[in-house]
Amino acid sequence: YLYVGSARRGLATRLARHRRAVKKRRWHIDYLLDGSTLILKEIWHGQGVGECELAARILELPDSRLPQRGFGASDCRCPAHFIYFTGDLAKLLHLLTHWGLRPDPAP
Repeated sequence: YLYVGSARRGLATRLARHRRAVKKRRWHIDYLLDGSTLILKEIWHGQGVGECELAARILELPDSRLPQRGFGASDCRCPAHFIYFTGDLAKLLHLLTHWGLRPDPAP
């Protein structure tokens, strides 16, 4: 699963909030994580591609699916920002690099 977002108010603060067991449900991800454990594999970041454009590019890939229409995209008109990807992860990571994103050294 991939989530595309901007976390403009600070990524560390946002991730700490998502990891808390008790919190007010505010975003779609809060409902998904309710009673679950967040396992974060990687964070990629960049300046060139906005979150909506990036989500659209990933959704155009043949191995991308929408687990739930609108998930993570309540503040825009995108089909979703939460994406299920079943394809070759190495190819996806190559594309992310090509699109100007870089992995964060310490998620």
